[in-house]
Amino acid sequence: MATSNRDRVGRGFELLAEGLEPFVDRHMSAAAAKAGVDWAQLIEARDQARHGTAKSFDRHDPAVQLRVITEEWRVFKESLSRAEQSFASELRDTRNSWAHNATFSPDDTYRALDTMERLLTAAGAASQAEQVRRLRADHQRAVFEAETRRIVKQQEAGVTVAGQGLKPWREVLAPHEDVATGNFSASEFAADLHVVAQGEGGEEYADPVQFFRRTFLTEGLRELLDRAVRRVSGDLNASPIINLQTNFGGGKTHSLLALWHLLSGAPVRALPQEVQDLVADRPLPALVRRVALVGTHLSPAGASEKPDGTRVATLWGRAGLAARRPAGVRRGRRGRRRRHEPGRGAAGPDRRARAVPNPHRRVGRLRPPAVGPRGSARWHVRHPVHVRAVADRSRQDRARRTAGHLHPRIARP
Repeated sequence: MATSNRDRVGRGFELLAEGLEPFVDRHMSAAAAKAGVDWAQLIEARDQARHGTAKSFDRHDPAVQLRVITEEWRVFKESLSRAEQSFASELRDTRNSWAHNATFSPDDTYRALDTMERLLTAAGAASQAEQVRRLRADHQRAVFEAETRRIVKQQEAGVTVAGQGLKPWREVLAPHEDVATGNFSASEFAADLHVVAQGEGGEEYADPVQFFRRTFLTEGLRELLDRAVRRVSGDLNASPIINLQTNFGGGKTHSLLALWHLLSGAPVRALPQEVQDLVADRPLPALVRRVALVGTHLSPAGASEKPDGTRVATLWGRAGLAARRPAGVRRGRRGRRRRHEPGRGAAGPDRRARAVPNPHRRVGRLRPPAVGPRGSARWHVRHPVHVRAVADRSRQDRARRTAGHLHPRIARP
């Protein structure tokens, strides 16, 4: 139980009475020796003569001791200086306040204990003076600790921020056990569209239900998912091509993962309520052919050969093969050889006149479409919805994208 300021002052007066008693008794007994009576009886007789009432005095009472020192100052003038006698006068007022249940502030408590220590030292009561000093030091320590706690609390809460006194986030929301113990792999917390598309990765990203439970649907993410749901549900007014362009860390990969999982065929009723409200009554196809082309996992240097012997050299070939549409791959064979988009140069004698202008053509040769810079990703789902996410790296990259040098336009099937 903590000691209050009144308790410290009361304990100080007990030590003061114990130390002053032999000092006052010795001086007053010497002064009353001529009268042949006890000095306490002499004070009682004097008060009765002055006020007409009899009152007994206890020499162990600190109030009596302090009164004698201040009123009979001539008796103590050889032992106490005027300044030291003033200590007794101050302590008389403190004793009266304490007896009338007055409150003591930390400063008042410190001053009272310090004055008691000084008066006891002057009276030669070294043992009691040391005990009062310890009492004062303990009081100072308690005041310092309380002030330190107050300052630390203000610094943690932020004195200039609204909502002072808020608990630290660690007390409100306990971190995951792996994070709290430090036994986690940082790579597991990085979203990777290619890994998820391959059916790998942690449960937080690979499982649709767990992914949406940990995902907050922002306004932009809601709009993206709503447009995709409208498109695959048969609304031809919804955008078939969506271009996501943000800085690094803007949420492109997370948005693509949300779209991937929404069209994964997972039961909508198993997803969180906010996702169910977003889909509403619009029917999602039972089977959606999803294709994810991540530029950092594709090689721009030449064609790649698949296990079945199919050689793929373009984004459209990879998309058709990933969508398990071999007929589309065969139809784009000429485009793969020439490395341009499918449908360009239609059959017939006038195919050159009807050809779609190639934005990647350079003088004297055809430039194969690049896979994309680091941080880019392509999205292809069959109805069709095409989502392309590009990290806005620099002004030069933006100029190249405008010219079509880095990102060939994904033609609508």
